[in-house]
Amino acid sequence: MKSKIVLIFLIFAHLVCLAQDKKKYKEFKKKGNSHLSAGELMKAKSAFEIALQNKAGDKYVTQKLKEVKNAVKVKHNGLISAANKVYESGDLDAALAKYKEALQFAPNDQFTIDRINACSIKPGTTYLKSFGGRSYDEGRSLVNLADGSIVLAGRGSPGSSSNTDMVVIKVDRDGNKAWEKKFGGEETDEALDIISTSDGNLLVVGHSDSYSGSPGIKDVFAVKIDASGNEIWNKTYGSNVTIDEANAAVEAHDGGYLLVGHSFINGSLQVNAFKIDENGEKQWEKYFGGSASEQGADVIKTNEGYMIVGNTESKGKGKWDVWMLHIDKEGNELWDTTFGGGDNETANKVIQTKDGGYLIAGSTYSFAYASQDFWIIRTDKEGNEVWNKAFGALAAEEAFGLIETKDGNYVAAGFQEVWDEKEQAVSDKSFEVYMVKFDDKGEKIWERANGGEDEQRAFDIKETEDGSFMVVGLTKGNSRKGVDVVLIKANQSGLVAIPETEE
Repeated sequence: MKSKIVLIFLIFAHLVCLAQDKKKYKEFKKKGNSHLSAGELMKAKSAFEIALQNKAGDKYVTQKLKEVKNAVKVKHNGLISAANKVYESGDLDAALAKYKEALQFAPNDQFTIDRINACSIKPGTTYLKSFGGRSYDEGRSLVNLADGSIVLAGRGSPGSSSNTDMVVIKVDRDGNKAWEKKFGGEETDEALDIISTSDGNLLVVGHSDSYSGSPGIKDVFAVKIDASGNEIWNKTYGSNVTIDEANAAVEAHDGGYLLVGHSFINGSLQVNAFKIDENGEKQWEKYFGGSASEQGADVIKTNEGYMIVGNTESKGKGKWDVWMLHIDKEGNELWDTTFGGGDNETANKVIQTKDGGYLIAGSTYSFAYASQDFWIIRTDKEGNEVWNKAFGALAAEEAFGLIETKDGNYVAAGFQEVWDEKEQAVSDKSFEVYMVKFDDKGEKIWERANGGEDEQRAFDIKETEDGSFMVVGLTKGNSRKGVDVVLIKANQSGLVAIPETEE
């Protein structure tokens, strides 16, 4: 008897639930149509979702829900497009309101969230500033000073001439120019790296056409300056029959400096290394290469000597591969290794990790998502690969700057082609500064694309005391003519408020 009562109760309860489900279905189907008629898309979406939960597979509600979701997507995209135009015009308050409205239609959209955060950045804490003349100016490297100021180096227009000088610019913590110095002769001179020295000065290295003694022949060019930008000495290294360039410098173990780049000798490139003392006098020079060409991109000091990274055609799996070359304190090769696939790979920067291994930043075609991507390689202290990761989208990206951050993660900076989603092609806006933050395992934490009008590219990055990021490179936007040095300060999340320009 009891079992029959229980069965009847269960049947009754099931019928009640069915009745309730049917009642809820009709109720929320009606609400969905009502909200849709009133243009209340998100309320309509929610109502149709509840109706479908109470009558799974219902064709009418399924179709209505699909229509509403499409309408929500169109609405969100339209609001984002309108907000972007207002953002680019400089009206951050109006842009913020539109981005917040857009967020209602896509609550988890990261781009919208990032733009809301960018609009909400405290004025003056981030900036995008440009410096230059009427020709070609470009920033390649920067250093932080103890007082919070920045010194950057690159190339600058000397005037009406098409040639350039090695340029060094100091700015205060707010990005205001303190001084600018130029070094060079009658032809083209360029800085590619700047380092702080242990005696409180600065060393700037690159190349020069002005002092080689032969037209079109470059020499490695090094200038040591004091903290006020006054020249202490300048020297060139190389020969009158070779093209010699330096891309990087590091303080040596026994005092002085090691300059690394490449030289064009007998029809191919070789990695060069010039060891000089504190006064710029050459102590030795070394060349490294194989049957084809090699390029030297960066150098850091190790316990045993120096780690050089660059690119090789002579070794590896095909075309250009990343080349890692370890030398001792006297410039003798200890070991080398390569990384790459069947297409072109490049290395632009190397840093040492806390466990004694290395991180290399550059680009890859072989392992890219589409065309060319940021490429990060993690190795152990013997140069054995631990992992490699590509970061990017449908367009081209290349990493030049790489730092370890105060929180134990890493940020790489370079540039990214702007992709036009509507046209499914590279945009006429050209390049933007591209930054990626990732952890010790290569997992992406965030990525950012920052820029102003036309083209921006980054070549170096440093972290400031407050956790912000300083990025230097070039810009074709907001300049009177030609290309200018660009200096960007992004906040701890890699975001930049509306760009400002300094001529």
